[in-house]
Amino acid sequence: MKPQKTEVAAYAKSGGKSFLSMPHADRLFLIFGSESRGLPQAVLSMYQDETYHIPISADIRSLNLSTAVGIALYESLRDKNIFHAWGWK
Repeated sequence: MKPQKTEVAAYAKSGGKSFLSMPHADRLFLIFGSESRGLPQAVLSMYQDETYHIPISADIRSLNLSTAVGIALYESLRDKNIFHAWGWK
């Protein structure tokens, strides 16, 4: 199940593209590093053209990992035809 490069969004503070431009493929692999160290250099090198960032203020060191994952996951599903289980009113 090796992903194609167009199916990968690796998140790093130094990511080259905004999270708003991440691919919306049917199959998408979101990759995150730890809060303290980020992604390993090997992963950044492997996916150097597929790195994304979530804009934050320069005064903030980093986002909480679970917050970043939630933002990226929501964005990855935003254009899908998925409805809330209880329906929209």
